Amino acid sequence: MKPRVLVLLRYYLPGYKAGGPLRTVSNLVTQLSDEFDFSVISFDRDAGDRQPYKTIIREEWNVVGLANVFYLSPGLGSSFRLIHLIRKSRSDIIYLNSAFDPLFTFVPLVALCLGIINQHKIILAPRGEFAQSALTQKKWKKLPYMRSVARLLFARVATWQASSQIEAEDIRKEVSGARSIFVAPNTSTVVVAPDLHTVSTPIPAALELVGSEIIRVVFLSRISPVKNLEFALLVLSKCIVPVIFDIYGPVGDSAYWEKCQALIRDMPSSVQISYRGSIPNEHVSRVLGQYDLLFLPTRGENYGHVIAEALTVGTSALIADTTPWRDLEAKGLGWDVALSSPATFVSIIEGYARTTSEEKALRRKRVNNNVLAILNDPKIVSANRELFRKVSNLSYLHN
Repeated sequence: MKPRVLVLLRYYLPGYKAGGPLRTVSNLVTQLSDEFDFSVISFDRDAGDRQPYKTIIREEWNVVGLANVFYLSPGLGSSFRLIHLIRKSRSDIIYLNSAFDPLFTFVPLVALCLGIINQHKIILAPRGEFAQSALTQKKWKKLPYMRSVARLLFARVATWQASSQIEAEDIRKEVSGARSIFVAPNTSTVVVAPDLHTVSTPIPAALELVGSEIIRVVFLSRISPVKNLEFALLVLSKCIVPVIFDIYGPVGDSAYWEKCQALIRDMPSSVQISYRGSIPNEHVSRVLGQYDLLFLPTRGENYGHVIAEALTVGTSALIADTTPWRDLEAKGLGWDVALSSPATFVSIIEGYARTTSEEKALRRKRVNNNVLAILNDPKIVSANRELFRKVSNLSYLHN
């Protein structure tokens, strides 16, 4: 019988607005289900939605891909139903995907401390929540939690999953007495070489300047301070080349979005900006393939699935040096730049804009070829497999 893994995650498929953790877990289920039996408990709706998914049965187990998924309705009683489901699951491992989630992490750890549910082997993947850029968000909630009950609750965690050595250091710094920390990078979707095509986004009449090259730039992420759209807009306001800049993603912070809209209204006429809303995961690659450059000056990223997807379709990435994607220029994938150097971002955008269409097409092919070797590295899946084998007391067999 396969070891049973119970995944607790606030949002899961068919959702897409919550971003990285959802995609990491769904990829993990796909890639490890040959050896582990995955069940997932999550909410019955996507991030920010008031209505549940239309394609699922609420408060029952559903078969979703290679996992069984139970969709909880939020509200009164969800804590008790969650504990009841954990008790009935008889899982070998509980896989938590946040250090701060009040329902899907806090409740089961409290129940374990009180003996309400039997001792389980716990893996906790904080998904970048201990990075300084993340801790500064809503720190009025996080710091009291970390200084009080968290120490007691985290003592129940047998194994911490870090996506990189950088995150492992963040965990050691913030969680005194953290036991075993296992580095297993986030998994990407299995990647095959796509058919690359020439970028063909329509050019607004106002930008059809004789002798000028147009650069098509995209921002695709949740609109919130940590993703740093405001910085991207400030950089683009300094560019003297014609730019098409399209913004995709759900509004996670309405006050922050209002600040960004004010910047958009004052943008020079050479920069044409459109907000295009949220898009489902299955459309992301097609959309990213319509642009020359992904511009994501994020303040911190545990992985950056959108970066991987952009590179896969040949779209270069211009990002901050705050993610695991480093040394992009040396690898022929783009640029990772310190946020303290906005002029460097401006220079890169202007330089890329001045390349010819033929040069851009050749670059797309190089980016695609270079990233495939990275994303399809079997060591990433092997590290995750070893993590679950270790915790379930299975001997690790080298593949």
